[in-house]
Amino acid sequence: MCSRLWERDGARRRGATAEAPSLREIGGGLTFGARVRGTVSMPKLASVASLSDDGALGELHLDALAVITDDLEVSDNTLTNLSLGALASVGGGITLTAQSLTSVDLGALQRVSGDIAVEIVLDLPALAMPALTAVGGDISINAARSLATLDLPSLEVVGGGFRVAELPMLSVMHASKLRTIGSDDVRGNMSVLATGLEQLELGSLAEITGAALIWSNRALRAVQLPALRIAPRISIQASPALEVVAVPVWASVGGLALSELPALRTLDAGSVVQLGSLTLGQLSLPDLSGLLALTSVTTLSVDRVDQLKDFRGLASIQRVSILRLSGNSALSSLDGLEAVSVISGHASISGNPVLVSVAGLRNVAAFGAGLEVAGNAVLPAIGLAGLTTITGDLTLTGNPALTSLSGLAALRSVTGALVVAGNDALPAIEIDALQRRLGK
Repeated sequence: MCSRLWERDGARRRGATAEAPSLREIGGGLTFGARVRGTVSMPKLASVASLSDDGALGELHLDALAVITDDLEVSDNTLTNLSLGALASVGGGITLTAQSLTSVDLGALQRVSGDIAVEIVLDLPALAMPALTAVGGDISINAARSLATLDLPSLEVVGGGFRVAELPMLSVMHASKLRTIGSDDVRGNMSVLATGLEQLELGSLAEITGAALIWSNRALRAVQLPALRIAPRISIQASPALEVVAVPVWASVGGLALSELPALRTLDAGSVVQLGSLTLGQLSLPDLSGLLALTSVTTLSVDRVDQLKDFRGLASIQRVSILRLSGNSALSSLDGLEAVSVISGHASISGNPVLVSVAGLRNVAAFGAGLEVAGNAVLPAIGLAGLTTITGDLTLTGNPALTSLSGLAALRSVTGALVVAGNDALPAIEIDALQRRLGK
């Protein structure tokens, strides 16, 4: 049952002020609607089932309120000051969408069983929950355009996802004790999207049951997750100032995607042995030595990594299913891939303008879904001495410096089409000999 302040015994209104000086407990819910305006003061109220303000208050002071057994919802767009300094526990969730809030006091809050959502609170400069240790559901801080500081120094566990997004002024986020995001039953993502952070450092974070999504943080210079061991996927994108990504003990078998990070110079993922996908795009990373322990990857995609010269940083890699190498302006060789013996899917090597050798793949005996070598301006030869079988098509096109196919001397079977065209320097006799050998 929901109680309204103006209907209860002992409650009184004085001009723009509503008071209930003796009220200590409400067994049901308490709602402030449009009929209550100005300032509300209930100095002795300690417990209520739920609290909702969708009215026209200026300030809400419930300084003794310690327990809300269900939800706290504040959507009052005239409210500027929310004072709940004694509130220790919320049995449901917290939703704050009051656009005019400039001050929120949740200094004693320790536990929230449901979600915390703070959205479209336009003028709030800081949000602090210094005693909060656990949230059973999601934390979502979104579209708070003035928020500069988010202080969660005691937070250890988030049972759902953790999302901070569209916070252009956010420059400080404290969550140094946060250990876990998500649970056995919930795949909780960590999403840091379009903030003003320069450093993202979560020194205790060990497990994310969903993905780590760090996108469009234009001032971000470093991502430091030194304790992170478990996260199925890490994706960091569109952060032009980012120089360092450090996940030194991460041991995922999922995916790593780094793209649109033109300032990235340092990658430390030295404990990763196996990945489902490794996607690198539009980076200036000079080498891949930060992945030196990697032995197996399902999909390896490297696109426009402009300072990468070779793959010596991946010298431990043995198994690749799908290979895509394109538009890498400094890539001159595939050295470092010598331990790879089979590529079970498709391989594409295209548009690498200074590539002079593919012999780093000389120990590959078979491609399981075709091979394409195209548009590599100075590549003189296809040095795949160990290659015997291609299941699928073999496509060699638009390599103007290609003069010889002798590097394919061991090739005996191509189950699909053979396409050799647009290689201006390649003698026809070389093409004819390959066609005869393959019965094409």
